[in-house]
Amino acid sequence: MRSTRLVLLLATLLAPLAARADDTKPPAIGEVKASQKGGKVSIEAKITDETGVLSATCSHRKMGAAKFEDSPMVKNDYDDTFKVSFNGGADTEYFIQSTDLLGNGPSAYGSASKPMSLGGKATAVASNEPAQPAQPAQPTKPATPKEPATPKEPIAKNDPPPAPKEPRTPPPPKHGKTPKAESTPPSIQHRKPSVALLEGQEFKLRARIVAADGVKDAVLFVRPQGYTESAYKVKIPLVSTGGEAYEVTVPADVAHATIEYYLMALDNSGHKAGLGDPDNDHWFSISFKAAGGAGEQSLVISHNALSKVLPNKPIHIRAQATLPNSAELNEQEAADAETKMATATAKILYRAQDAGDQVMDMAGDMSGGLGGFSADLPAAEDGHPVYYQIVVCLADKCSIDTGSKHKWNGVTATNGDPVPTAAINAVSSKAPAGLPE
Repeated sequence: MRSTRLVLLLATLLAPLAARADDTKPPAIGEVKASQKGGKVSIEAKITDETGVLSATCSHRKMGAAKFEDSPMVKNDYDDTFKVSFNGGADTEYFIQSTDLLGNGPSAYGSASKPMSLGGKATAVASNEPAQPAQPAQPTKPATPKEPATPKEPIAKNDPPPAPKEPRTPPPPKHGKTPKAESTPPSIQHRKPSVALLEGQEFKLRARIVAADGVKDAVLFVRPQGYTESAYKVKIPLVSTGGEAYEVTVPADVAHATIEYYLMALDNSGHKAGLGDPDNDHWFSISFKAAGGAGEQSLVISHNALSKVLPNKPIHIRAQATLPNSAELNEQEAADAETKMATATAKILYRAQDAGDQVMDMAGDMSGGLGGFSADLPAAEDGHPVYYQIVVCLADKCSIDTGSKHKWNGVTATNGDPVPTAAINAVSSKAPAGLPE
């Protein structure tokens, strides 16, 4: 019932916003470079989009093979260059496709019917058009002979030497304007909330936006976890609170289950910048806890739940655990909480295709702050589901991210669109005692 109300709310909010979408172009792909050395093929390309690039994929095969393999391209941290490396030789052919954050695309460099070779040229395709005969060269006109130069008068012996020429003064800029240096895109700084957020209550997000040409517009995109269609996306403007500080209030009706969000800014010169997590091609993720009630856990666990994973690739899971009401602690209580959280341990309980209950320790991951953990689950084959639960313990008290030992996160490996994973109701034989029902 709650999910239905959320989807209806988002659809209603987006109806007047659809007309405001100004980006309808797919990403631009250029500056493609391909090389081969030691049995490895490396391909890179500059891929840009005014909204931001969601994904870039390189499809490749040995020349003449029936099927292409897809390899995701990874963006550099410091520019718009996307790279990929895979096993292959000089007879490799490939093409690149990319889609932006608003779903525009895919744009392509090459295609399955006309892939590119490592030399940078598309495979030749025979043409049925007859070749056109070359046009005869037009005769050139003889140049008009120049008039002979007038001989200079000889300089008398006693005449003074000619005065040196004055140095040429460069002309002033037109209209008295100084040429303008090329500006850079805005920079967005933001940290995801580290405290537990209550379900069904509005909350604020804050950011710092630096723009040499001034900020024209700044917005927050919000969607339920797992939705990629623009029809389920809410767009909320950020408000300046002075200087480079901005904030946005997310309404209570959106604060349910797990949501994803993305920040974007536009300066007065038309430059756009986006910010996601862990990079600008992905979205931040927040999970909410139920307000009060029996069975409240000693820890609140949030993680970037997965909507899609690629086949035969390790499944990267990140999570963070916090103490309830940690935002209300005074300085001494916060210091005590930090000491306490340093002793926390985390595990993943998981089930894969044709395998029983499994357990894996998670390593500490401070990239998201205190109480952060991460681990890589084994790869799954195409079409195979993987179910998992994250359990974090302080001494003998353990908490679970799904809120119940009977509930599981699920994801299915696929190269295509995300595949819904059927829910299961079961308890892992590896689950520690004391987890909520």
